Amino acid sequence: MVSKKPNKLNIGTLSKVLMIMILDVIATLTCFFLGLWFRADFMFENIRGVHMQGFLSIMGPWCVIMIAVFCLFRLYSSIWAFVSTPEVFRIVGAYIVLAVIGLALFHFDGMLMPRSSMVVGFVFSFVCTVGIRFSYRLWITVQRKILHSSRGNGIRNVMIIGAGDAGHTLAQEFNNSHFVRDRLV
Repeated sequence: MVSKKPNKLNIGTLSKVLMIMILDVIATLTCFFLGLWFRADFMFENIRGVHMQGFLSIMGPWCVIMIAVFCLFRLYSSIWAFVSTPEVFRIVGAYIVLAVIGLALFHFDGMLMPRSSMVVGFVFSFVCTVGIRFSYRLWITVQRKILHSSRGNGIRNVMIIGAGDAGHTLAQEFNNSHFVRDRLV
């Protein structure tokens, strides 16, 4: 019988989740505003008042919906130390659900905001969501490379003999561990 440990949310993990949620909201607001700005030929004075009002009225509820959908798709449960295809599929699934919700609630009829600006904002938002998650992985990798290069002495070279999925998983775990300071060669 396999017992599963309860997932405990410690302060470090909670702060990372909150930071990523805040980044998601900022990125979404920025992306949809950029879509509106692009539609206005990159001139703020060309943004119609009704479209700016639509932007301001839509974005609050949209960010709440987005966070809820991301939680539903568990985009905040793994903090992307290991990025793989299941996480990318979860992002795609979340954005498909968001597209359906957006069509149902906001109709993309151009009354609140121009359709083109909403589509551009939606695509930019998707790119930013992927970028935020992959940038965390990149940040951790760079930190480890700097740590390994700065330690110099005392680092042992380690070789995994064997192959297959188990060896690959072990190598990933070795490279992503905060506790292992040796170099996998």
